[in-house]
Amino acid sequence: MYAKSIKNHVVEIKSVTNQMMALDKKARLETDSSYEIGQLKAQINDLYETHFLIRFPILNLKIKRF
Repeated sequence: MYAKSIKNHVVEIKSVTNQMMALDKKARLETDSSYEIGQLKAQINDLYETHFLIRFPILNLKIKRF
């Protein structure tokens, strides 16, 4: 049961990070716990929001051109 829970989190992280790699501005991981997996998800969200979307606004311009 515990392994299935971890697997589900990993599958979710993989799916959402694929959306992030495609520069989907709405891509976010659900942070449903304060344990390690929830903290990891929150850090991925923070990295995407603050260190990628905000610091590289030129990417937003490139997306609109396609």
